[in-house]
Amino acid sequence: MAALLLPSCVSLKESNRTLFNPNNVRLELGMQDLDFIGDATITVEYTKYGLIKKITKVNGETYNPRFRQSMTWLNNSKILPADSELDKATYKLTELYPDGVYFLPVSHKVEQEYMVGGKYIRETMTVKVYKLK
Repeated sequence: MAALLLPSCVSLKESNRTLFNPNNVRLELGMQDLDFIGDATITVEYTKYGLIKKITKVNGETYNPRFRQSMTWLNNSKILPADSELDKATYKLTELYPDGVYFLPVSHKVEQEYMVGGKYIRETMTVKVYKLK
């Protein structure tokens, strides 16, 4: 009976012994490591009626919600405001500068025109683009 119960209580422990096992790896870059390659302006125009938003133009072109282009920021930085529709216009940055690795927002302008029951909003952002040397 004891021969049957003892093997069921055995556990396996695995250990890893190395001299160098980092938890965090950090890469420090400065402006001296980057080359300025240009700047771009992105725009989005939309109307807002209460909670309902309707985008009309993205980067000067008529917006088609069935064909949407976008760019995802991989470093989880909060470059754009949380409620901004500008994320639909950021694809232009990679089209203009495919070698760009660092995007620095310089200005963010919001123009609002009030209408009966809603408003017309135009957001513009200027971004400087850098690449690695």
